[in-house]
Amino acid sequence: MTIKKKIISFTIIGLFLANNFVFSDNKTGLANPVNMNSISEVLNAIADWLLNIGLILAPLMFVIGGIMFVTAYGNATKIQSAKKLMIYTGIGIIIVLLAKTLVEVLKKFIQ
Repeated sequence: MTIKKKIISFTIIGLFLANNFVFSDNKTGLANPVNMNSISEVLNAIADWLLNIGLILAPLMFVIGGIMFVTAYGNATKIQSAKKLMIYTGIGIIIVLLAKTLVEVLKKFIQ
């Protein structure tokens, strides 16, 4: 089993344990350290965090791509890499903006 598979497995197990212990109203269980009462609230918080980070990094990446494009001085490989950076940044923005929708879809499957 690779490291990535182990990390994913432990994350899934941790979410199920968190749902049973941390988010329960059982007084004998663990205390709730995050002030969230369900996995859907945790998913919303993660999606909000990713949205904020993505919306901060996206304009920065466009500026870096523009600087790469301007300083290419006609070098075809540098121009191509600048174009790829801008295209991938655009795709990343679309994915970040769809994150909230993906969280809502995941919440429907979890509940």
